[in-house]
Amino acid sequence: MSKLQDAIISSYKEKYPTDKLRHISEKTSIQITRVFRILNGSEMKISEYEAFENCLSEDEKHTDILDNLKCILSEVSHDKKSFLKLMIQKEILKLKIAQRTEGYRSHFKEALC
Repeated sequence: MSKLQDAIISSYKEKYPTDKLRHISEKTSIQITRVFRILNGSEMKISEYEAFENCLSEDEKHTDILDNLKCILSEVSHDKKSFLKLMIQKEILKLKIAQRTEGYRSHFKEALC
């Protein structure tokens, strides 16, 4: 195992210490058996390096967005803050509904196959 691969896996395990193979597979979109081999010393492909790096940097993207929101909200009136809060809650609800719907669709597709 290369030093880079070892560093990436160590970083992942530090960030997500309780993740099982299934969780790692879902987050990286790498097959579970391949994740097992990688964690046991098999050399990663470039696409697998990228998948782990994307997974590790995903939270950083979210913090940038939150920092921008905080900055904007500090400069906005109370009425506009209330309006923005309602709009954000509405969008979050839409995302939750879409995720649930997608889950139902995938189960339905599996049942048909």
